[in-house]
Amino acid sequence: MRTANPVFTSSTFQQPEGWTPATILGGGEVAPREDVMTVRGTALKTLYLVALTIVAAVASWSYYVAHPGAIIVAFVLSIVGSAVFWLVVIKSPKTAPITVPIFALF
Repeated sequence: MRTANPVFTSSTFQQPEGWTPATILGGGEVAPREDVMTVRGTALKTLYLVALTIVAAVASWSYYVAHPGAIIVAFVLSIVGSAVFWLVVIKSPKTAPITVPIFALF
């Protein structure tokens, strides 16, 4: 995939030859990594999160149409929920596979 962004060159998404944390620390056998970032994986995860956001927007609009007076409560709850899950992701990135989709729904 071609891009004009200078950060995303063809070597950005490939693992350097023979490098693993074990080689830097001087121990262990060198094994190829399988968890390397790819453009396709990033695009699919982004598409997934955008789809979740669209689902939440449609649900919010439907709720607004059915209950116009209660939308302020839903709005405040969505802001508070978003802030809480944003802070959780910032403080503990390892929880991102679970918390980011919930954040997208808020």
